[in-house]
Amino acid sequence: MNMKKKLLAIVTVFALALSLAACGNGADAPEEGRQNPVMNFVGVYHSGDSTEASVEADGMEGAKITVTCAESPWFHTQTVMTGAVDADTGELAFSDAVRTEYTYGSDGNVTEEKNVYENGAGRAVFSIEDNTMTLTETFDTGDAETVFEWGAAPDMKTVTDPDHYAPVTAMDKFTVETVVAFTVRTAYLEQDWSTLSGMIRYPITVNGTELADADAFLGYMVGRTVAESDREAMMEEDLFDMAVNGEGIMMGSGQIWLNDPNYMTDEEPVLQIIAISGIEGSGEDGTADGGDTAAAGLRDGDRFEATVILEGMEETVQYEHAVSEAVGFEMDFDFERFGRQTEDGRELFLSLYDGQGTPTNYVEVLRVDFDVPTTAALLTEGLQEEYETVAQESCTLAAAGECQRLDASGAREGAAPEGSLVTIYVIPAGEGSILATVRCTYETAEGFGARMNSMLNTLSVLAG
Repeated sequence: MNMKKKLLAIVTVFALALSLAACGNGADAPEEGRQNPVMNFVGVYHSGDSTEASVEADGMEGAKITVTCAESPWFHTQTVMTGAVDADTGELAFSDAVRTEYTYGSDGNVTEEKNVYENGAGRAVFSIEDNTMTLTETFDTGDAETVFEWGAAPDMKTVTDPDHYAPVTAMDKFTVETVVAFTVRTAYLEQDWSTLSGMIRYPITVNGTELADADAFLGYMVGRTVAESDREAMMEEDLFDMAVNGEGIMMGSGQIWLNDPNYMTDEEPVLQIIAISGIEGSGEDGTADGGDTAAAGLRDGDRFEATVILEGMEETVQYEHAVSEAVGFEMDFDFERFGRQTEDGRELFLSLYDGQGTPTNYVEVLRVDFDVPTTAALLTEGLQEEYETVAQESCTLAAAGECQRLDASGAREGAAPEGSLVTIYVIPAGEGSILATVRCTYETAEGFGARMNSMLNTLSVLAG
């Protein structure tokens, strides 16, 4: 067995399942007085800013309704149903609804099409008085009702120009939005300075202070927080078609600026942070997020309470201290949300909310005999066989120090679970390395992903 296969063979890969919830398109206002009652309701309706319903005539009395939900630029669901409209009540009953999921690539083309169900039943009720359509879908678990208002969705997220960021980087649009910017926004909201420190182009100036390197940045950020207004601006950033000009890519209302130092060169494109704002606090009394949750001298199984920043808010977390002599690390984990499973040569921390046979959100920690550069190179090669996008960068974990971070996304069909995200920290440990792997999905990355990264900021390598 060659080194790559040997390394990959000891990295557990669980099957992940990602189901996309269904959700639901302008024209002129409905008209009255047509012979065909359907014509009173033909047009486009919306629910929220990501769901549209297009109503078309289908014969003299029938109508065709197409509901499109685009919660992400890369994942859409579409439900199509037909039926006759009652001229007196404005009601349409259907029993032929077909729902399909579509996954889009960075070029805007469909890369996967999946049928969710057929022969769905329910009814749609149109109202001329308030220009609405109330759609009720009938499922085994009960009815799901959605009210659509006349007019197009105000911010329908559809795939647009794949060269949107071409003025500043050759990196493809999918990677910019779903890997780099997603990681940056999450770290900023979680005040995860360790992650941000590895994505900065130094020197960088924060609040008028020039910081030469990652150590200077982490030292300066101790005890500092994101201002509330800036946090809100970044939360409103949907990462889709972000503002871009010759200076770089702007996130939020200017809280973060990104640029590519390798643009117009033969080097691989890489986006780095060139400006950070919205930081407040004196930094005199606080501590870095996640770096001090473990109290000194704790033994395996000891429990304690700590306050950390999660999803931009302070939260009290119940921790249990885990010490693994076999793997060579210690770490604190949120025992109210994760269960610990010890196997030969590895530790698993599995979400208690997942099916334990096929967990979706988990942390895996194990030790390998290869040094960090060899391990990172072999893992990158292996991950590229399973994922479209694999990025590697240096970073700093609060307790473990400098390491290499690999991020993988865009699962290849049949090679990796659809919608899965993988982050692997390769941490120096004597002559070998410790691998700390975080697995989640696009939908759970902000919640569970943040909690798992907070746990990993407490990981430290045991001496010897």
